Amino acid sequence: NIPHLAPASVFIRKLSGICSLVTGSFTMRLNVNGAKIWSRGANLIPMDEMDGRLTESAYHYMLKSAKDSNYNTLRVWGGGLYYHDIVYDTADEMGLLMYHDAMYGQPWFGGNSGVAIDNRMQDAELRYQLRRLSAHPCVFIWDACNECGGKGTCKSTG
Repeated sequence: NIPHLAPASVFIRKLSGICSLVTGSFTMRLNVNGAKIWSRGANLIPMDEMDGRLTESAYHYMLKSAKDSNYNTLRVWGGGLYYHDIVYDTADEMGLLMYHDAMYGQPWFGGNSGVAIDNRMQDAELRYQLRRLSAHPCVFIWDACNECGGKGTCKSTG
């Protein structure tokens, strides 16, 4: 007799990438599970000013629309929010990749202009979010500050 097994989902992802500046244009090439892919996608910004008004079906519709448009990568904008688990669970199930900004990457957004960089609040929030989201295969890169022009977090080339 074979015992009844409950249905399960298994996600395995091996990802590598090459970033380069070729002829004045930035390129990011990805290799997912041994296959080279061309990243196609958009910014993922809050759909409503009041996040609590959105339903799970709204998030599902947003991600399904991206998938149906042949997107495979979404950038979670650092001036937005950390999404509810349903967003990351659904992105995992749909095979979408998420390039995730840290929400404190741009301190001038969200009324944070007076908040010092590298404070205990930031540290606690980032540790919490990294632990919460680390098991999601959809999140393939964390970016601390892609728009801050240096400021000690990234090196400015311009």
